[in-house]
Amino acid sequence: MEKYFEILGLKPGASQKEIKAAYRDLARVWHPDRFSSDPRLQAKAQEKLKEINEAYEKLRDYKYEPRNVKSEPRQQTYQQKPENTPHISRFRL
Repeated sequence: MEKYFEILGLKPGASQKEIKAAYRDLARVWHPDRFSSDPRLQAKAQEKLKEINEAYEKLRDYKYEPRNVKSEPRQQTYQQKPENTPHISRFRL
């Protein structure tokens, strides 16, 4: 997967938004129609665009999950009111 991030000029763990933006930028730069006056460059651009498309297809559905990260149990940040206890107001009426 790192290879595909590298093709798009991204670091592993990039968001889907970053992946899409990088793909669009590179597709504009390497689109073969930009090189219609030079068949040699047009052929190179077609190969480069194939790489870019492949990388985007692989990363489009990629979900980043850090390796070897142990999640700690979440601590309860509130106290539940015990069942069957009356509500006691702090304010006197």
